[in-house]
Amino acid sequence: MLKWRLISAAVIVPLVLLLVWLDYHKYVLGVAGAWLLPLQLVIVGMGIAEVLFLFRAGGFKPRIKLTVLVGVCVAASFSWFVLREFIGFATPTTTENYDVRLPMIALVFGVIALFLGEISRYPQAGSGLVHTAMSVFAIAYVAGCFGFLSYLRLYGTNGWGMAALVSTIAIVKMNDTGAYFTGRLLGRHKMTPILSPGKTWEGAIGGVVIASAFSWLFFQYIAPTFVESPVPYRPLAWITYAIILSLAAIFGDLAESLLKREMHRKDSSAWLPGLGGVLDIIDAVLFAAPVAYCCWEWKLLGV
Repeated sequence: MLKWRLISAAVIVPLVLLLVWLDYHKYVLGVAGAWLLPLQLVIVGMGIAEVLFLFRAGGFKPRIKLTVLVGVCVAASFSWFVLREFIGFATPTTTENYDVRLPMIALVFGVIALFLGEISRYPQAGSGLVHTAMSVFAIAYVAGCFGFLSYLRLYGTNGWGMAALVSTIAIVKMNDTGAYFTGRLLGRHKMTPILSPGKTWEGAIGGVVIASAFSWLFFQYIAPTFVESPVPYRPLAWITYAIILSLAAIFGDLAESLLKREMHRKDSSAWLPGLGGVLDIIDAVLFAAPVAYCCWEWKLLGV
């Protein structure tokens, strides 16, 4: 298992780092967020599909193509200002000109479309209300939460936005990695024996400690390379940020475990050896993204 995790990570990490580099330098496209947006939409589409396949494994029949289409549109609405700037009829994007109504409008019209889809096949597929509710859940869970990464990317300046995005994902993944190895070495007390028997309190504590140490290193040494200026020295804020994100990541991981447990599945899919599916990779990030956005927007970090 560990071997395949490392191999899969060796494929994914360089690709993501390349896109981050291209996006930070606005290479060719010239717009912050433009290089990362296609990756975001692909991840959202695949994540929603995996949620729906889990439901289908439980005997339900939610519409997959329509739900994925609606979910991708909702995710794109979080990045509407990136699209407008790329087209060329908007001023540079900042958090001050976000319109949070756009994702809500996209979601509402998406719900209407989902109802129409269920009406068109009623009663052949069974309970249309249950299937609509499942589709709305999948969209809100994946597209709604993941969309906050777009807001993080556009926080303040190009440099601060990239620092916000990278710090969120990196801290969450360092928490996951720290919890995994600490749990294997020192884990004795199960956190949730039935829901997720592999998780231990020792692993959770180790993950938080490692994430906190990494957060300090990130803002002390890495973030200045993004913002191209000294970062205000706030070690307490950096560690608090890591603790908050780590807790959100733990709940995000457990939430996906609950979903899989209810549908009697071990992984969301098996397309990536050692890691499972897209949902297994982003589960912790889903809950951490909106929490991180609040931390940055409420000035716990940044300037």
